[in-house]
Amino acid sequence: MKKNTATMEDYVELGQFYLLNHRYEESIKQFKLALKIKPDAQVYFQLGLAYETSCKLPEAKEMYRKAIELDPNHKEANVHLSRLTG
Repeated sequence: MKKNTATMEDYVELGQFYLLNHRYEESIKQFKLALKIKPDAQVYFQLGLAYETSCKLPEAKEMYRKAIELDPNHKEANVHLSRLTG
């Protein structure tokens, strides 16, 4: 059996590819795999975008909050979260 040697960056790159191609479920899966390797504010933000664009707003808000928890100065996460929470 072949061992999976994908890195966090591999998952993020694939997640961004799927996000840009409107394949949100696949994008979400890839970002989640990346986060299993290492929690990262930018990846949480990307996952939030994937949720937001697929109309899963409670999940999007949660991901933006996690991004801000890791990086309180994450401008885009703050902007998206404040827009969603009004």
